[in-house]
Amino acid sequence: MIVRPWFLYNSANEYTLCGWYIDVTHSLIVRYRPSEDVFVVRWYEGVAARLLYSQVFGVVRTINQRIRFTLSIDLTTGTTLGSRLICIPLESGTMGEGVEWNVAIEAHVSTFPTFSRGHQNDLLQADSQFEYQRIYAGTLVGAVADSDDVDALLAAKDLILDLTDLNKLTADTAAIINHNLSADATIKIQGNDYDSWEGTPLDTEMIWRDGPIVTFMTSASYPFWRFYIINQNVEDGYYEVGRFMLGEYLQVDPSSLVEFPEKHPRNDRQAFSKSNQFYADQGSGWKELKYKFVNTNDTMKDKIETMWDLNGKHTPLLLMNYDTSFSILPPLYCAIIKDITFGHLLHDRWEYNLDIRQVD
Repeated sequence: MIVRPWFLYNSANEYTLCGWYIDVTHSLIVRYRPSEDVFVVRWYEGVAARLLYSQVFGVVRTINQRIRFTLSIDLTTGTTLGSRLICIPLESGTMGEGVEWNVAIEAHVSTFPTFSRGHQNDLLQADSQFEYQRIYAGTLVGAVADSDDVDALLAAKDLILDLTDLNKLTADTAAIINHNLSADATIKIQGNDYDSWEGTPLDTEMIWRDGPIVTFMTSASYPFWRFYIINQNVEDGYYEVGRFMLGEYLQVDPSSLVEFPEKHPRNDRQAFSKSNQFYADQGSGWKELKYKFVNTNDTMKDKIETMWDLNGKHTPLLLMNYDTSFSILPPLYCAIIKDITFGHLLHDRWEYNLDIRQVD
């Protein structure tokens, strides 16, 4: 599990992160013990508490950060060895591993029906952010030096229970569509592992444009994202934004042929009387573009198919044509309006069309 505790290391209470609890003499609990500045696993099978300790936190290393806990327990035999409590601070400090119970444990015989997270009773609720908690079959066998080693060892295990609270969004592109921001606005895209915005690990400025504002950045994955805007001279004294967009871009290679039609249809309604009088209801206009892509290899074809499966004709996308200065065509919020058909060419190459319509 990955947990970000918010409680202080010298708190008066022993906050419970998770565990199974039947009664005072039958439980398996992971909690923080402020009297010793450690996290501890407490195993109770009817006789006396057995304890497995982490490395020391407190003033040595802060508990107020994202910490990855990996607990592997062998409860089949009554010994002090065979179990592991691995605590990996993900922001600062070195990892530690507890491998020996304070006294020999009792073999597991009780049935624990309910798994509890962040709570044992009203006084021992963990003031923490939980990213996920997962339970795998078997014990963890192999050397662990960092979080990647844990991932590699768990990849071969069967996942029994997955309690994921924070799903991460991966993004390398941020956009603001249809806005009234002025040129002196401060605009940023920010990302973090928790809902705090002081010193965020991702803090990228977005360059103002009169039209759609698009910013490319190094790909990152976070559960929390935000658009940060400060604009003292915003028009009418309040912000207007049509859409915020955040995600991953698809670079199409090779690009389309440079010749393509740019159609400007309208849905005005017209009528003519018998005496040739003209009547009309004003509608709206939009752009339609028809791109043709040739000489596409199998890898690029697979990426287009993935995009088509995700977006289809039901989900709009943002098209950026040719260059990031957008001198030929500005970023276009649009939808695909015709099915994509791939034509096979010589030398295992492909061609296809992309028909799009600007949408609001």
